[in-house]
Amino acid sequence: AVTELFYDHHCFDDRCFMDFTNSTGETDWPRRPNGRINQFDSKLMHWRSQQIAGVMQQLGTVVHKHGKHLDLDVRVSRDDLTRNSAENGQDYQLLAPHIDRFVVWEYFALKNLPPESSGRVAAYFDDEYGPGRSILSIGLWSKDEFSLGFWRRAPAFIDADQLRRSLYAARLGGANDVWITPAKELTAEHWQVIKDWVLDKNISTGSDINAALAAEHLTQYTLD
Repeated sequence: AVTELFYDHHCFDDRCFMDFTNSTGETDWPRRPNGRINQFDSKLMHWRSQQIAGVMQQLGTVVHKHGKHLDLDVRVSRDDLTRNSAENGQDYQLLAPHIDRFVVWEYFALKNLPPESSGRVAAYFDDEYGPGRSILSIGLWSKDEFSLGFWRRAPAFIDADQLRRSLYAARLGGANDVWITPAKELTAEHWQVIKDWVLDKNISTGSDINAALAAEHLTQYTLD
């Protein structure tokens, strides 16, 4: 998989400016009322996504020529899934023709979201691109940190129950392919959850997850 290929906040030099103006017909970067560049302007996001799509087109041509698959890590537009990570230069619609699968960064805990939000993300990709076109990458990282003393901080990770809820929500949302990262942080309790999830073909997961999923509205792709 290709990873970390984003175009979110870098490069406003003369070379990029010339390409942007030639591509869009604009005479300046899109700006906010205070004069700062508006990185969420639709033309800028589309132009950036075109640059990434061009790279993936070239990679895809070579990879597919040799009969291999090409996967791409993508971020999620948390407040509005339908924006398709265009703010990161990753408009899924432009990328889809050139890759085989999206590896979707479902790092819910870093955004202080409940594990059940994985179901909404899974449902969106299943609805928009169909089965087999995405891998839901569930992140173990948590936004919380713990102290190591002397001003040092260490990352914290979700517990086994949070992983359980995320996995079952993802399955109910339509995710067929899931991976969990970083694997080196998996505990014995995490592994037991994964085993139970793999062996459990019945996705009736209990009142706790089902009630939370009902509140998540799997087909509502924007957050209020």
